[in-house]
Amino acid sequence: MTAPATGRGTKDFVLDAVHGYPRREELGLESYETRGVFNSEMAAILAVSTALDIDLFVESGRARGQSTRILAKYLAANGVELHSFERARNADTEHADRQLAGAPNTTLHFGDARLAIPALLAATGAKRIAVLIDGPKGRKALDLLDATRAANPNVIVGFVHDLSRREDGHPNYARRAAEADYPNGFFTDDEDFVAATRHLDTDISTVNQGTDWQPYRMGGHDLGSYGPTVGIFRFDGVPAPSPLARRWTALRRAVGQVVVERFGG
Repeated sequence: MTAPATGRGTKDFVLDAVHGYPRREELGLESYETRGVFNSEMAAILAVSTALDIDLFVESGRARGQSTRILAKYLAANGVELHSFERARNADTEHADRQLAGAPNTTLHFGDARLAIPALLAATGAKRIAVLIDGPKGRKALDLLDATRAANPNVIVGFVHDLSRREDGHPNYARRAAEADYPNGFFTDDEDFVAATRHLDTDISTVNQGTDWQPYRMGGHDLGSYGPTVGIFRFDGVPAPSPLARRWTALRRAVGQVVVERFGG
């Protein structure tokens, strides 16, 4: 669906950004919230966003505010405008509200991100935008990423969480679709990346309530990947998909997911 971003390959870019990120080791000291993005994964998000000189960061899926707190501390405190979206208020978001009280340059939103985020992006004058999608999940996360690009051509990088090769012991269709649709993407289960950053995750043992994690296994199942995994997709110089292309791609993904889930694809 997209051509590779211009310039160096995404893997080289990400690894160089992470190795050169001066605050990388601080992430190993950060506390971890269940359902959060791993510290190693946040290292990639922060390093890439810093290297690309992002001025607006939009997050979909806040939960208990693990990633939002880190984004506020490492990006928003340095002048990046941060907007975080969660669908509805619950005990997790109340915890996040307390954690994020007084966070600089940070706005917390509630509502359907699939509608609210494109509307926000269509109205902004920001020049260099990053988007992190941690809800909705699966193919719907990829559909939302495409919608953000259609809303604003200044979305130059997208991060999508939970793109491990396997999920609950089965093939993760969203990973397969992401690899096909964004051919210049990079995933944080890359072994060179894992070797450079896994020490940041030493205090993480639980991913969701009651779901234990150890490298390459989650809840007793083979994960096929080091961790939940973030996909990193650069779009600088890549045209956004047309409305017709987006509809066709969304339909193809929906059918593909059914095939994989029912027949093992």
